[in-house]
Amino acid sequence: MSNILWNKIIAPIEIEPVTQQQNSTARRGSPEWRSLRRDKATFIATVAVYLESLSVVIALLALADHNTVFPQGTLIFWVFATPLTGWAIWMGSYGAAAVMVFRVLMVVDPFVSAIALVIAVRTRAPGTDLFGVAFGATIVMGIVARAAYRRSVLRRVGAMR
Repeated sequence: MSNILWNKIIAPIEIEPVTQQQNSTARRGSPEWRSLRRDKATFIATVAVYLESLSVVIALLALADHNTVFPQGTLIFWVFATPLTGWAIWMGSYGAAAVMVFRVLMVVDPFVSAIALVIAVRTRAPGTDLFGVAFGATIVMGIVARAAYRRSVLRRVGAMR
């Protein structure tokens, strides 16, 4: 009896495992995913936070190593810039962790830039005007990011699961 059950019912059933690629394809086919990808406010907020964070990286780089003509050649540049670029690529999936980092960066970046400006003025670092420009860019991009985020689908729908 068990051989008949196995041969006639269970053995002919083919089970295909769901791969991670198929799972992400299903998620990316959802209406929420498409609305996030098409939303201009979400795009503007994401780019504004990236530029805001990039200006903080420039300020921190100038504070840490201000004697280099080509900062891309120093290790400290890559220590600051690599996680930021990794986050920007990661943000393309609108995952929960990437969106959490997005919200944290939107809040923390102006404070870090202000601290870098105060340290530059107190220590009389060369090129203090660069810190002022970086602080101004951080504030402007923060305002743009907040305004765009308030109108974005990302705020209404939330991160993709």
